[in-house]
Amino acid sequence: RVASMYDVIGRQVMTLYQIRDLVATAYVELINGTKTELLAAGGAGVFHDLVQISFANTSSVAQTITLLDESTTVKTVPIPATTGIVNLTFPVPIRQSAANAAWYVDLPDDVNSTVYIDAVFIKNV
Repeated sequence: RVASMYDVIGRQVMTLYQIRDLVATAYVELINGTKTELLAAGGAGVFHDLVQISFANTSSVAQTITLLDESTTVKTVPIPATTGIVNLTFPVPIRQSAANAAWYVDLPDDVNSTVYIDAVFIKNV
């Protein structure tokens, strides 16, 4: 048995993914092809499932970003050159493979590239 949730005027609250306290956001700036942690591990028994991710490439060269779940490649995403922007939203979240694991992003070693990445995750326990 569970308790229902209602707003301040009595309407029942239903969310598509998760309640506010169980949503996590992440933002990183990828520079020079260095693998970077996008979202830290959530703790024992916590999965962070990916709902949305955006990429903005400021370099004059197209890039391919690798999204990793701890050390396993989940997806590679080509990003166009010079103000290239890619937004991906997943109607069914991409499930994290293990609890208490981090998400990472990486791009090929390119000393003149900067890619901005932001993402939204839902926590599942």
